[in-house]
Amino acid sequence: MRGAWLLTAAALLGKLLGALYKIPLTRALGAHGMGMYQSVFPSYALLVTLTGGGITAAVSKLTAEEEGRFDCVSAVLLTLCVSLPATVIAVFCARPLATAAGAPSAVWAFVLLVLSVPLSAASAVLRGYFQGADKMMISALGQLVEQSVKLVVGLTLAFLLAPYSLTAAVAGCAAGVTVSEGAATLYYAVRRKSTQNTVSVPKIAQRAASDAMGDAFFGIEALTEISSELVPLSASDFEQSKAKRKHRGLGSLGVRILKVSLPVTLGMLVLPLCQMIDSFVIVNLLTHTGTARETATSLYGLVTGPVNALANMPAVFTVGLCGTLLPKISQLVKKGERVSGTVRRVLAVSVIAGVVFCVGLVCTAPLAMRILYGRNLGAPLSTAVRLLRLAAVVIPLIAVMQTASAVLQGGGKAYIPVLSLAVAAIVKETLNFLLLPRLGIYGFVVATDVFYALACLLDGIALGIFIRRQAAEK
Repeated sequence: MRGAWLLTAAALLGKLLGALYKIPLTRALGAHGMGMYQSVFPSYALLVTLTGGGITAAVSKLTAEEEGRFDCVSAVLLTLCVSLPATVIAVFCARPLATAAGAPSAVWAFVLLVLSVPLSAASAVLRGYFQGADKMMISALGQLVEQSVKLVVGLTLAFLLAPYSLTAAVAGCAAGVTVSEGAATLYYAVRRKSTQNTVSVPKIAQRAASDAMGDAFFGIEALTEISSELVPLSASDFEQSKAKRKHRGLGSLGVRILKVSLPVTLGMLVLPLCQMIDSFVIVNLLTHTGTARETATSLYGLVTGPVNALANMPAVFTVGLCGTLLPKISQLVKKGERVSGTVRRVLAVSVIAGVVFCVGLVCTAPLAMRILYGRNLGAPLSTAVRLLRLAAVVIPLIAVMQTASAVLQGGGKAYIPVLSLAVAAIVKETLNFLLLPRLGIYGFVVATDVFYALACLLDGIALGIFIRRQAAEK
């Protein structure tokens, strides 16, 4: 819990800085400017998830299993080999992506955002290393550095450029994200160098070559992992499979990272993918029902900006808790110890915190919206309050879902949360088309609530089965 509280405190401070960032930013850009920014941000978030979304969890798990002896320098170079080409491709595709999202004037904001992708990937590796090595204070401070720099640089540029052009102000806001990722990466690199000597360049090159040879077998191994989670192997089959994996070179660094990070990345991809689809669909659906495009953009910016910023703030508690829970569960499983006691305690804390936050946010929604955002919402205050209350009802379910996912990932069942999220996402996107023509923007929030509720239910069932099976094997 000590490590969990450190990460949670850092996440809470980060969210506080994020709120301090978004409140004046909303005043500077207005709902329309926030809608422009949110139209291109999901595509950027999807790219970040693709290039490094599961890296932090994977490196944390591997570092914990190896008791801190993990070559994170090679891991950083491997992630850069993926993220740099992806960044170049995204820059060339910036204009058509921004146009498809309904915000062609936000193209420069998107370009400035994607320039941070390699920095974000490197930062994810280093943050995972420190978490797995039980250096939670370094990880926590790195997150605070990132949020603080984004607050100062992003707001400064937005306010300086707003009098000249709304497009330039949105781009300045995006530039703050890139500068903040660079600052966080630099901080982690300095702390890493002060705690452990780096490996030599020839050693890195040798490992990279070994990784490339092993990657050819990874697709087959990924399918094996999925099937083994859904249909458990017998003891003899497991040993044979393990021997085959060793023979195929899966002990190399790149394949080991891919093997652990792939399911986590797939799970993390679901929400950004939904958000990207929503950025193309929601405004167009609202305008199809007769809403003016500027009003539809403002409503979409209201939900994805101020409303989600407040509704997602309680989730930082379970994010910090799960950041330490995943490597802990991994260690317990590797040692052959039961995880049921730890899981029950963490679930109890998560549920209680979720209920308290939910009730508090529902009760204080009018006051929070009035004080934090004033009259700069671009929509009636009553509409914002109803949307916030509707979004807050699933906070306890999100807490349970995050905790269950962390346990399943640490216990080697990381593909199960992916399947749960995929099923829930299909239901959510279907509900968007069914509910928005009838309920307007409220249908979008209801569909999102159903998404979290269904994912929580499926993960909860899988978690119960996992705990019972582990208890039966002891």
